[in-house]
Amino acid sequence: EKPSKYVNLKRDSKSSVESSSKIAPSKLSLTISPSYLDFGNKPLCTLSIETVNIINKSPDQEIDLTLVSTDSIHFHTTLFKQTTIPPLGNTNISVGYLPRILGSVDASIIIQTNLGHTLYNVKGQGTLNPFKLFPFIGAK
Repeated sequence: EKPSKYVNLKRDSKSSVESSSKIAPSKLSLTISPSYLDFGNKPLCTLSIETVNIINKSPDQEIDLTLVSTDSIHFHTTLFKQTTIPPLGNTNISVGYLPRILGSVDASIIIQTNLGHTLYNVKGQGTLNPFKLFPFIGAK
């Protein structure tokens, strides 16, 4: 069981994630839409970009987005600029998927705020490239 310092950050009405933060659950209301990102089948070496909407549901508290990142080589966030989401406001981030292997890949995007962080799930399926391209990885 998680310590009481953990706070639920809502991702639509379908799921929730936990964030390490000392803010009471009622003080933070962040919704991410879509609730997770599935790029589906994409050919190797072909970049796909999707937009994710982050909504501040609080009527009286700003949320500062300080960092959006991932440690996956398959998923990327576009150039991120720190931003403040006003009460009841929203902002968008772009997430890119560049398949480097055949098969399914799952990862998390880390969304860091002034009130804690949340993990946003992303996945994709790398398929054969119609032009017979393969990634050039690990060359020295």
